[in-house]
Amino acid sequence: MTNFLAPAVAVISIALQSAAIDTGRIRGRVLDADGQPMRDVQVTVMELVDGSEFRGTRSVALRADGTFDLAVATGRILLMAQPRPKIVGDEPRSRRFITHPPVYFPGVFDRQDAWPIDVKTGEIVEFDFQMPPLPVGSIKTLLTGPDGYALDYIRVTRPEANQLRTVKMSDDGVGYADGLREGRYIVSARARSRDTQLAAWQVVFMTSGEIAVPLVLEPATRVHGRIISERDGVPPLANARVVAAWTDGTIDLDPLARDEGEVSADGSFTIDGVFGMRQFRVAGLDAGWKVVSVRQGRSDITSGTEVAPGATIEISIVVARR
Repeated sequence: MTNFLAPAVAVISIALQSAAIDTGRIRGRVLDADGQPMRDVQVTVMELVDGSEFRGTRSVALRADGTFDLAVATGRILLMAQPRPKIVGDEPRSRRFITHPPVYFPGVFDRQDAWPIDVKTGEIVEFDFQMPPLPVGSIKTLLTGPDGYALDYIRVTRPEANQLRTVKMSDDGVGYADGLREGRYIVSARARSRDTQLAAWQVVFMTSGEIAVPLVLEPATRVHGRIISERDGVPPLANARVVAAWTDGTIDLDPLARDEGEVSADGSFTIDGVFGMRQFRVAGLDAGWKVVSVRQGRSDITSGTEVAPGATIEISIVVARR
């Protein structure tokens, strides 16, 4: 039986007379965007667990002719293919890895767009898995700062997809992030100079090609604050943390590495190394309490505030009983 799932993508189920109980097989080829068999690709089978979540259970490298043949448990699976990283550059100092994003059957980058494959007991499912054209771009980071600074890290984040990548820098302050899909990226750097924390960042909208992103390190902001009650009393603060979420107002720009500070018993806290637009939130606050407002002097900054480089600011987080 042949089911045509998409142009040039066919799934064929063939009954097996002597198959093992509760297993089937998947066979296929991985083709590049031009329809040619690929070799250096890892194929991962993701099985449906507890009827709600697909999890990777097995990975295999392709054969020399670009084919694979796997026994899998019956049920619904997703298939993911990812070409192995490759090294580019002729000179030792310019060599770097380029990675390819994972692709899901029948040839999509977003997992939510993947097509599940139903595997029945004693059947072989055969298909071609064609990789889509890769909209690839790269970010070339150019970092400068005061004399004698020590770099902590440079990160490229794609906040809408919860993706984060650390950029390896050369001795002359140049680094690359390759194999980037279209979308918005945040390039940020942290460093230290003596007792001063430094930071730099830019927002980049990637389409294709190479984008040069200059980053100039500046002193970061220190935040001092206190959690206070709207009326009498202070909530239990043993597990409380104040998070300085870097945001554009609609989405966190660095959701996987937030700046935060622990709250002392008297409600005070300090957060170092802050930059950009920040929204202050309380994590671990007792369930019987809620945040009413965040204030800087007489200004209400509950929705967020742009912090100035090198400044020290004082804020108050007002809480009340629910």
